[in-house]
Amino acid sequence: MSCEELQEEEREILQSIFEGDENFKAVDSNSFQYTVYSATSSDKTVAVRIHWPSQYPEIIPNFSLELSHNNQIPPHVKANLLNELRTYAEENVGVAMTYLVVDWLKDNVDSLIPSGLKKEEVKTEQLTKRQKNKITNYANSNTRGRDWVDIIRHLSQTGNPTTAE
Repeated sequence: MSCEELQEEEREILQSIFEGDENFKAVDSNSFQYTVYSATSSDKTVAVRIHWPSQYPEIIPNFSLELSHNNQIPPHVKANLLNELRTYAEENVGVAMTYLVVDWLKDNVDSLIPSGLKKEEVKTEQLTKRQKNKITNYANSNTRGRDWVDIIRHLSQTGNPTTAE
């Protein structure tokens, strides 16, 4: 069988296997996406996109983890995961391996993704105007208009006496 015929056959098999599975998505005729959730930990999830080159299944498919679902996974973990996926796919060259790869990933997601992964959030401390003035030495300077924000805020709170009835 030619590569195109093997791909068509695998496409039909995947549609029948994953029918109704909300974690599986056929992106186009040669690209598929599957989101794998760990059974033991809610923070161990990964979405993988599998793209078949024209010579697939005689060569391994292309794997991508560059999906918004994977933003919490650090780059070094993604690189390790891609290496493991490629190694597993190399063992199955010549056979329809998309289902095998997804099944293997389901079985190994706990060991491939470390626990407690959270992307570090950079929090900026909110400073008061007095703190900002202290830092920039505006409190000691008599620069014209340095307190215009306070004047405008005061005027907006008191209201305009000419418009009051």
